Amino acid sequence: MIEALKYSIAAILLAFLQAYLIQEINMGVWLKPLPYVYLFFVLNVQSNRFIVLASAFVFGFLIDLLSGSFGMHTGACVSLAFAKDLYDRKALDTDSLLLQGDAYLTPQSKGWPSYLSYVGSLTFVHHVVFFSLDYFKASAWGSILLTSLISTAGTIGLFLLLRASFSTK
Repeated sequence: MIEALKYSIAAILLAFLQAYLIQEINMGVWLKPLPYVYLFFVLNVQSNRFIVLASAFVFGFLIDLLSGSFGMHTGACVSLAFAKDLYDRKALDTDSLLLQGDAYLTPQSKGWPSYLSYVGSLTFVHHVVFFSLDYFKASAWGSILLTSLISTAGTIGLFLLLRASFSTK
């Protein structure tokens, strides 16, 4: 119960941070970080899939309401939650994580290369969906991929900063 309250407060804070601060800062044409994605990487690997997908929908919808983005965050968050669940079940050794006392993947549990691969690939999935919905035309695939790639790097940089600031491990 306390854990759910902690995630809810963090989600609301990250939604307001995204909608009212980060979105308002002009970082150029290609760099559009979305640091709220970090919230998905600290979810317990044993979380109920339905609850995570429903929460991703509500969280994305909240950001859409605050920023007026008409479903782009909702679609990207649900896609990320689905991709993360699939990755966690198929490629991540959750038993090993749990034996180490970790509820989610950390650099200390599997090493930095595995952690950055995990976070980078899933963040890229989120960003491709988000920017595909943003550009919403097939002829913009080059811009979608370039913006997704650069924004993924910026997002990872921001949430490594968040992780260093708020982590107890």
